[in-house]
Amino acid sequence: MTRSQLNPTRAYAPDAKLVQSAKRLLQRIAAAGDREMAWYLFEILMDRVERSMAYTDAAFAATRALRNSNVIKPAQAVWIFHTLWELWKSQFQNTDPEVACEKTQLKVEARRRWNGASRSEIDAALDEYIALLKRAGRKMMAAFYRARGEEALGALSLSHPEEYDRMWAQGFSIIGEKRRARPNTQQ
Repeated sequence: MTRSQLNPTRAYAPDAKLVQSAKRLLQRIAAAGDREMAWYLFEILMDRVERSMAYTDAAFAATRALRNSNVIKPAQAVWIFHTLWELWKSQFQNTDPEVACEKTQLKVEARRRWNGASRSEIDAALDEYIALLKRAGRKMMAAFYRARGEEALGALSLSHPEEYDRMWAQGFSIIGEKRRARPNTQQ
């Protein structure tokens, strides 16, 4: 079976032109006058990320640079990093042949094992499985961050997941915080 080219510990050396492109876009997002414009610009960034692993690492590097120069807040950087991780993870889960094989085997095993089981037994097993997936996902996310120079963030996501989640939620402010009001042109 062929192995996926995606590996959370493999980061591309960011191309300087791509980093500059991502930085300009992120600066425009941070400076956007309204939420709709910020979302529009962020969707452009995410479209580029989805099409190119090299752009993913360039956007990561650009986010780090803007955070380190205080253009964006640390929590906003975490939100962007997490979004980049989620896109990477989604691509991995949809393209990795081993993941596809595991999914198929899991479905077969679940049907065999839980045929005739009570709803509470199935719910308990599902909760256990989801907890296992979350732990494995956190480990992969930490590896993804560490490979891109965010050792402290990777460690935080594992050792203090509640604090990480709080920072991530606060970081949405790059899109969701109140922006200066547009003049009301409707009477």
